[in-house]
Amino acid sequence: MKRSSGWLVGVLLLASPVLHADIRLTYWDNVTHEAVTTTDAALIARARALPIKARLMLINRVVNQAARQMPDKVDEWRGLDALIKAGEGDCEDFALAKYQLLRRSGVEDRHLRLLAAKDQWSPTYHMVLRYQDGTLPSPLILDNLTLMMLPMSRRDDLDPLYSFNATTAERWKNGKAQTIHLSTGIRLDGTLLAERAARLMTY
Repeated sequence: MKRSSGWLVGVLLLASPVLHADIRLTYWDNVTHEAVTTTDAALIARARALPIKARLMLINRVVNQAARQMPDKVDEWRGLDALIKAGEGDCEDFALAKYQLLRRSGVEDRHLRLLAAKDQWSPTYHMVLRYQDGTLPSPLILDNLTLMMLPMSRRDDLDPLYSFNATTAERWKNGKAQTIHLSTGIRLDGTLLAERAARLMTY
């Protein structure tokens, strides 16, 4: 039986791998003084060419301005793709988006940690992204509430509770971090810490 060309196209589409669609981010450029729209791929390529501090500043600024700051009605952790599609998110979503972009731009996991802390300005906990390497006297904090990247030693408003990345975790007590296993029964927003850590790049 003769099949139509439409059938053949359908088969080819089903057999072809699904291509990743670029995520489009719009932010305010302080140099050109205009709104700029870019893709995640272009942003990552640009970030890779920068020294680490400039890379952190770029990602922090773009993500902070690419979506509205809005508390979730239902607490759901969303990474970059979901954050941009929703157009809004809370602190966990912004921290996750920055983590994902920085990892994709070549920053090693061991330098990055999501940090959950008590915030003196809020009745609930706040989450930020922390960057640490051997050259810094104090980790840098990437916060969705400010474009400034202050060292942790200057963030007196934050009282750290837990920090973690894909492989390690810490519990904070009396201002000092203690290494803990991801497999502990600790839950963040009702989900086990180990499950959160395993999904950092796929939220």
